[in-house]
Amino acid sequence: MKSNQKNKTNIKEVFTSILSIIAFGGIGAVIGFTLSKNAMSCPLKGSSPIDGLLGGIIALYLAFYIQVIIHELGHMVFGLLTGYRFASFRVGNLMLVKINGKLKFKKYSLAGTGGQCIMSPPDQVDGKIPYVLYNLGGAIFNFISSLIAFLLIKKLNTGFSLYVFLGTTLVSGLYLGVVNAIPIKKLGNDGYNIKQISQSQKANQAFWGQLKVNELQTNGIRIKDMPEELLQMPTDEDLENMIIATMAVFHTDSIMDRNDFVEAEKEISSLLEKETNLHPLNRSLLKVDLIYTYLVNRTNLDKITDIIDKEFENFLKLMKKYPSVIRTEYAYATLRDKDEKKADKYLKEFDKVSKNFPYASVIESEREKIEYAKKVYEKTVTN
Repeated sequence: MKSNQKNKTNIKEVFTSILSIIAFGGIGAVIGFTLSKNAMSCPLKGSSPIDGLLGGIIALYLAFYIQVIIHELGHMVFGLLTGYRFASFRVGNLMLVKINGKLKFKKYSLAGTGGQCIMSPPDQVDGKIPYVLYNLGGAIFNFISSLIAFLLIKKLNTGFSLYVFLGTTLVSGLYLGVVNAIPIKKLGNDGYNIKQISQSQKANQAFWGQLKVNELQTNGIRIKDMPEELLQMPTDEDLENMIIATMAVFHTDSIMDRNDFVEAEKEISSLLEKETNLHPLNRSLLKVDLIYTYLVNRTNLDKITDIIDKEFENFLKLMKKYPSVIRTEYAYATLRDKDEKKADKYLKEFDKVSKNFPYASVIESEREKIEYAKKVYEKTVTN
C-alpha cells in the first residue's frame, strides 16, 4: 500500500513539473516571438550598435534582479498585511536584518536562492497562523510587475535597451511567478510550502516554529537555549512533510549546539537513513554536521568518503562561506589531512565571514566547534 501510494505521488509530482514547464514554455514562446518581432523595429540607441547591444545585456541582467527584489517585496507586503513582522530582506548576499529592534546590513547567502524575505510570525490563533498570502505574495507581485511591463511595451515607443529591459522584466516576472506558484517538490518553492502547510495543523505549527526559531536566532539566542517545544524530533510519519521535517533539523542543531557530538552523530545518522521529505539544502547541511561528528569523535572515518560525492563537493563550493561548512572544512584539514596551513586558511576565512554574518549566536556556536576540533587535534598530536 505504501509503495503504491509513493508511486502515485511521484507520478503526480512529475506531471506537475512537466505541466509547469509546458505552461511557461508556451507563455515564453508567445511573448518571446512578439517581443523579438517588435524589437527589430527598435533603434539601437548609443554611439554605436555595440553600445546599444551592451546596454541591452545590462538591461537584461538588471531586469532579472529587479524581479527578484519585487518577488521578495511581495512576500514582505503580504506578510505585513496578514500580521507578520519584518525580520530580514536579502538580495544576493546583501541582507537588511532587524537585530534587537535595529536595522543592520549584513552578508548572507544560501545555495539556490537569489534572495529571501523572512518575517517574524504572528501569534497563533487556535494553533494556526495565516500562510497563503505570505507565501504567494512573491508570485503575485511578479505577475503584477509583468503586466505593468507588458502595458508599457504596448504604450511606449522605446529604444532597444529599454525594450530589452521591459521585455526581460515581463518574461522573468512570469518565470519567477510560475516557478514559485506551482508546487514543485524538488525546489521546495512557495507553492510547495503552501501545499505542505495545508496538510495538517502540525505543519502549520511547524511553519510558525521555523519563523520563530529564526526570530530568536536573529536576536542572539542560541538554539540550545530555545524553548523545548521548538526542538522536538517529529515522528517518522510527520517527517514525510517538508515543513515538519525542518523541525528535525532544529532538533539535531540543538544537540550540536550543546557540543554533544556522540549523540549528534547518532541522531543525524538516523535521520539521514530514514525516508524523509527533508529539503535538499537541509539534507546537505546535515551531512556537513555528520562529517564533523565523525572527525571529532574519531569514529566511522571511513564513511566520510561515502558522503563526499561530486554533488556534495559542488554544494561545498556553493556554500564555502557558510560558517558550518568552514568549521567542518577546518576540522577536516586538521583531523584528516593534518594540514595546519590549510586549517589556518579556514580560520582566517571564518573570522572574515563572522564580521558581517547576521546571526551572532550561530557564530558563537561554530567558533566553539572550531575550538573543540582544535583540542581534539592537539590530543592526537601529543599522543
